Amino acid sequence: MTPVPYRVADRWRETGDTVTLRLEPLGRPIGEPRPGQFTMMYAFGIGEVPISVSRAVPIEQTVRAAGAVSRAIHGTRTGGVLGLRGPYGTGWDLDGARGRDLVFAGGVVCGPEIMMRLTAEALVARGVPAADVRLSLERNMRCGVAWCGHCQLGPLLLCRDGPVVAYETAAPLMAVKEL
Repeated sequence: MTPVPYRVADRWRETGDTVTLRLEPLGRPIGEPRPGQFTMMYAFGIGEVPISVSRAVPIEQTVRAAGAVSRAIHGTRTGGVLGLRGPYGTGWDLDGARGRDLVFAGGVVCGPEIMMRLTAEALVARGVPAADVRLSLERNMRCGVAWCGHCQLGPLLLCRDGPVVAYETAAPLMAVKEL
């Protein structure tokens, strides 16, 4: 559970408050992330936050300066050192999607849950089986290993059971207000 040190090998600005960091391990690397997974990204002396992986090899992560930890990560210059734990969560089943039509909805992130629910309902109404519709759900993740419960959505702990979840699993949970 100790963060693995990674050096910022390259850094580029995406928008005024968003940068992408290309990271190189300073020792034994973490496992190769699959699309849809995330790491717990650590700013030494400040804290850690879950950040989706933008590219697996080499690891690239895109960070928006939104809070104290993400501002510190965002401000790390080329040559600076950050910590990574992970990868965590479920990924997108790319092998299962091979040769099939795919629909992606969203912008920088997949959007608020109401948008995901309405998009999924529209796909199911048009004949796409609910088991074939996938959503990337988000909650406030703290530990990344299903110990703290901050990412709970009903019986799911999204750091372990998600963030990518079949709509047939998520639908009854998304129907409960404030869950």
